[in-house]
Amino acid sequence: METITLGDKRIEIKPSVLEEKATACNMLCCYAYELKEGFFPWIDQVAGTLVPLLKFYFHEEVRKAAVSAMPELLRSAKLAIEKGQSQGRDVSYLKFLTNSIVPALVEALHKEPDAEICATSRMEKQSTFPLALLVDVTTDAPVQVENERAERAQAEDFDAEKGELIKEENEQEEEVFDQVGEILGTLIKTFKASFLPFFEELSSYLTPMW
Repeated sequence: METITLGDKRIEIKPSVLEEKATACNMLCCYAYELKEGFFPWIDQVAGTLVPLLKFYFHEEVRKAAVSAMPELLRSAKLAIEKGQSQGRDVSYLKFLTNSIVPALVEALHKEPDAEICATSRMEKQSTFPLALLVDVTTDAPVQVENERAERAQAEDFDAEKGELIKEENEQEEEVFDQVGEILGTLIKTFKASFLPFFEELSSYLTPMW
């Protein structure tokens, strides 16, 4: 057993159980990726299980797997509808699923302490919402985070160890911004002129990143 602190609570956990949970979540993500539209019959059940785990702060691998699974569930639903394998459900179901997943993902990523998990949210480049998610997560980063780090660097107790921490944070942030740029380029190439209204909506957030 291990003891962790969350806020004002101390909780005892069994690491092996959490590792099994992370493995199970990763397997579900892999099944959705491999089966594509064939995974459609299980989307509701899996979404109901994994969406709450976006905020499972006891184990980062569980959260990472849950984040990675979200676009696979949406892609599965989209393909099943397009190929007539959606058990009578139409695009309204895909909209419902998106409206269930995206707000929960945005909320979870706003609170996510691990930059690597934020970067994981780039997901797949065929969908338009990863960029919106990353922009939403990093909207305040270019100004507020930079100012906060500058203040920390000027503090009296600043030392080499804290300098290395700031350096690591900068590198993690750059990784997230790199993913934003990569997704943006792919979306422009894929959707061409039809992406322009979406780009204009995001431009006020993208400019500080540049």
